[in-house]
Amino acid sequence: MTARQLESERPPALPSPEELFRTRARFVWRVVTAHGVSMADAQDVAQEVFLIAFDKLKAYDPSRGSIDTWLYGIVSKVAANHRRKAHVRRETPSDLPPAAGGTDGGDPGDDIDRARLLGRLDTALAAMEPAKRDVFIMFEIAELTMLEIAHAAGCNLKTAYGRLYAARRELAAQFGETAQETQGGEDGEA
Repeated sequence: MTARQLESERPPALPSPEELFRTRARFVWRVVTAHGVSMADAQDVAQEVFLIAFDKLKAYDPSRGSIDTWLYGIVSKVAANHRRKAHVRRETPSDLPPAAGGTDGGDPGDDIDRARLLGRLDTALAAMEPAKRDVFIMFEIAELTMLEIAHAAGCNLKTAYGRLYAARRELAAQFGETAQETQGGEDGEA
């Protein structure tokens, strides 16, 4: 056997905790906030995700899925636990969640409109069936491939696509769009 063949059979090296954080912090942040965690709590929840990931990093098996699908599983569990404990923290949800990124010197009305739309999206996602919501978040927000999503969701590719399209139709109905507009070649995969 040549050195190249031995190298190709060797499993990929695990990232260090520093590398994992540096390369996946944005991904974790997007998924945490997409799972309905308030912007005020997102940093704490993301930190908890990374603490768990660092602790379990040696147990990560690349043959079972990508690092993103592995992290997604951790994020979804931590975010669900955070939301479940919200009543204990006596949170009072606001009508207008803070706009991501804040103002950029533009029209403050745009920030308010964006905040309202994000609030409507959060409400719609929270009401959605978990299987559809997870596929939608993994594809549209976490930007995973449909193959990774099918693997992470434990379903076949056709079912994953069905869940994505159903989630898009449900959101389109709530936002007053036609379902055809939501499926028009956005996913890049067939």
